[in-house]
Amino acid sequence: MNTYRPLLRPAGFDTLPRGIQWDYVEMPRDISHRRPELPVSLHPHGVISTDKPLTQEEKSSFPCNPFDVADERPQGDQTMNKYAATIEFLVDQGAAIIVLYDSAGQWSGASRIETRSGRREDLYEAGYTAASGAANSKDGRLERYMELDTALRQSDRNS
Repeated sequence: MNTYRPLLRPAGFDTLPRGIQWDYVEMPRDISHRRPELPVSLHPHGVISTDKPLTQEEKSSFPCNPFDVADERPQGDQTMNKYAATIEFLVDQGAAIIVLYDSAGQWSGASRIETRSGRREDLYEAGYTAASGAANSKDGRLERYMELDTALRQSDRNS
C-alpha cells in the first residue's frame, strides 16, 4: 500500500496529481464525521493511500511524505471518547440550546445556536455541526444527537 501524509492541505481532486486514485486511510479530525468507520488521524490533513507510488516530481508539486500507518498509530487503547448532545429549541427567538454530555452522562458544555433564518431545520443542522465540533475538540466523537420534545419560550423562562 502506498500511504502518504499531505503536508499543506487535505487531499482532493485539485491537491493531488491528475489521474491518481486515492482514498483516506485516516481522516482529518475536522471532517472525520464523513467517514466514521475510519480512524481519526493524528495529522491535520489525514493519511491517504494511492493506487501507485508518487514520483519525486509529484511529491514536490503536491507536498506529502511517505507514511507507514502501523509505525505511527499509538499503542494501547485507541478508542475515542464518546459524546451525546441534546438540542432544545427556543421557539420565539429563532435559536436553540445545545448541551454536550460525555459517555458517563456528565455535562461537558453548552452553547446557544442562532441561524439567520431561525428555521428549525437550519438550527438542527447548525446544532449538529457545533456539537460534533465540540466533541472533536475534546478528542472525541459525537455518537448521539437528540432533540428534546419541549420547546422553550421566553415567557416560560421568565416565570
